[in-house]
Amino acid sequence: MTDANYPGLGSFLGYGCLGLGLIGIAVSAVRKLFFKKKTATPEPFEKRLETNPQDVSAWIDKGRSLYQQKNLDEAIACFEKALEINPKLVDAWLMRGLVFGELNKPDQEIASYDKILEIDRKHFTALYNKGMVLQHSGKIQEAIDCWQKILKFDRGDQRVKKLIKWARSQQNVAITDHK
Repeated sequence: MTDANYPGLGSFLGYGCLGLGLIGIAVSAVRKLFFKKKTATPEPFEKRLETNPQDVSAWIDKGRSLYQQKNLDEAIACFEKALEINPKLVDAWLMRGLVFGELNKPDQEIASYDKILEIDRKHFTALYNKGMVLQHSGKIQEAIDCWQKILKFDRGDQRVKKLIKWARSQQNVAITDHK
């Protein structure tokens, strides 16, 4: 599973939700989309893990299933098991980050996105989500800096330009409120 499998992930956040300050709703919707199973697996993950405990996709499927059942700590353990097997598995880092976000653990969420960026500094979803977490944590300038990195690789991305413009307006509101 890569960003190509989820072509609307970035735009799915919806600037309408963001513009209304409904970041939590927007991020929750992305999590639901990301963890929705795209295709049926030929065998249940339990059987695949029984046969091959090193089956990374089975660990990810198990983590997804546990996430859907709201067993978030167990889901993280599955993604971390997949990462023990393959520490460069971007998809497992991404799902790990999303689950930490659901647990309201922004430091661990950001750490997951940072690991992705060590592997692929141009990873759109990691940059985008990291910026969202930073913005939600009140670190607006750091969020803007994160999103501007996306523009270095894709100068024409209007969604990101609008998001930066919106964040700057929020930054100005925060400055005005503190005066």
